[in-house]
Amino acid sequence: MIDSIRNLGLRNRVFLTILGIILLVGSLLYFKVQYDQSQALHNSYLSIAQNALDNRSQHLIIRIENLRNQTRFLSQTPPVQAIARAIKNNGFDQLEGNSRSIWEQRLKDIFKAFLQANPFYFQLRYIGVADNGKELIRVDYKNDQIITATGEQLQSKGDEKYFIETLKMSEGEIYISDVTLNREFGVVQLPHVRTIRASVLVFTPDGELFGMVVANMDIGPVFDISNVADSTWYKRLCQQSGG
Repeated sequence: MIDSIRNLGLRNRVFLTILGIILLVGSLLYFKVQYDQSQALHNSYLSIAQNALDNRSQHLIIRIENLRNQTRFLSQTPPVQAIARAIKNNGFDQLEGNSRSIWEQRLKDIFKAFLQANPFYFQLRYIGVADNGKELIRVDYKNDQIITATGEQLQSKGDEKYFIETLKMSEGEIYISDVTLNREFGVVQLPHVRTIRASVLVFTPDGELFGMVVANMDIGPVFDISNVADSTWYKRLCQQSGG
């Protein structure tokens, strides 16, 4: 009788020991599976984040390169040099036989057409170095309208960082600014527009520094790819394509 009780106790102890081992192994396997799943999910998130970062970086590189090339193109359009010649000759361009006002209107038309065709851009300017960097021509895309600045709307930009830095560039070099919030008359524009500027110096045929062409691009959509459908430039692009 006593031996039977002892054997029962021994069997129970063996059973409990085996059960404990099974539970321990099961727990270890469970936590191992959970850990592996957690790591896989973490790596997946990292991969998605890296891909998004790479995509944004690539978009940013493309946008800046386009900004650089298109600003150079705008600075080489005929009215840019003609306006400089006219101003240096009391308002008349002897080379082409046209007045300053005619050339200014032609440059305004070019700027308007460019803004219509390029929804990332919202402002184009031709700035003289005289009068503390006074704007000669400024065309804006604002509130779904192309607006040409006149008279007192034209501002002096001689104290702006991009103006000062552009003056340090050599002929043909393009200055690319930091990303800042756009300001008009010293006041930050609302709603905020994250702006990057490209500018290139303009020289007269005899090598005298005359001014600069400046293009403002809304760079915000590059950082907000997930919200691209809500961006102003995307809506403009859809309007142009009939979408």
